[in-house]
Amino acid sequence: MRYKDTLTTERLVLRPLTSADFAAAHSWGSDLANTRYMLWGPNSEEQTRDFLATARPGKDFAVVLRDSGQVIGSCGIYPDPAGDTGELGWILHKDHWKRGFGTELGSELLSYGFNDLRLRRVCAPCAAVNYGSYRVMERNGMRREAVRVKAFWDRVDKEWIDEAEYALLAEEYFTPKCPPGGQAGGAEGRYAVITTACADTEEAGKIATILLEGELAACVQFFPVSSRYVWQGETRADNETLLFIKCRRDKYAAIERAILANHSYELPEILLTPVAGGHQRYLGWIDKDDK
Repeated sequence: MRYKDTLTTERLVLRPLTSADFAAAHSWGSDLANTRYMLWGPNSEEQTRDFLATARPGKDFAVVLRDSGQVIGSCGIYPDPAGDTGELGWILHKDHWKRGFGTELGSELLSYGFNDLRLRRVCAPCAAVNYGSYRVMERNGMRREAVRVKAFWDRVDKEWIDEAEYALLAEEYFTPKCPPGGQAGGAEGRYAVITTACADTEEAGKIATILLEGELAACVQFFPVSSRYVWQGETRADNETLLFIKCRRDKYAAIERAILANHSYELPEILLTPVAGGHQRYLGWIDKDDK
C-alpha cells in the first residue's frame, strides 16, 4: 500500500487539504443544497475547521482546478484496517456540477485505490435518488450491488429514503468487459489505443514526446506505413509513420488537442479504438504510468 499526497487528472489536482482551504470548504459544507445527500451538514464554521484539522494526507484531498487553482470540492478514499476494501467519498460545490469533474476525480481515485493502495474492492454508498452521484460511479464502471430500503435520512424532506451501494472489484477494474454493442468497461471504456499517421518520423517523435512528457499516454509505438488515399479528388500515395498511442480512455480529448496542435496535416487521422480487455498487469501499468 503506497499513499500519495497528490494526484492529477486532465483538469484537476487532488492535493492535501489545509486550514487555508476554509473559505472554499465552508462555502459548500454550509450549503443545504450541497449537503442534502451527505451524512453530515450543513456545517457550522467550527465543524468545517474540525474537518480540515482532521484531514489525512493520502486519504483526504482538496479538488483544485488546474488552470486557475480554485478549490471546488473535496474527495477521499478510505481503506479498511485490513487494506482490503476502500470507500470513496466526494463533494463538489454546486456551481461546478454537471461538468464531468465528479467522473474525472472518481476515475483517478479508483486508479489510486487499485494501483497504489492495492485494494481488492472499492465501494461507495449514496442516496438511491441521487442521480449525480450514482452516475459518476456508473460511468467509472462501478455496479449497483445493493439497495437498503429507507436507510438514508433526507434532511430536506425529513423522511427516510433508500440508499444504494456501488462497488468494483480489482479483477473487474483491470479486465473491463465489453457488452454486446458497447465499448470496453461499459459506455465509457477505461483503456484505448489511439492511432494517427504522421508525415515522417521526426513529426511522429515530436508528438510522442509531447504525449509522454505531458503524462497523457503510457506508451507510443512507431510503424512505417505505405498509404493510399483520396484527397481533394485525387488518389495519392505516401510513406508515413503510424503512431499507436496506448492510454486511458479519459485522456482522449487532451491527446486529440495535442495532436491537432502539433500535426502538419490539414486533416490528420485520429482514431480511437476501445480496449475490451487484456493482461491485468499491463493494463494496471497503463493506469499507473498514464497520468
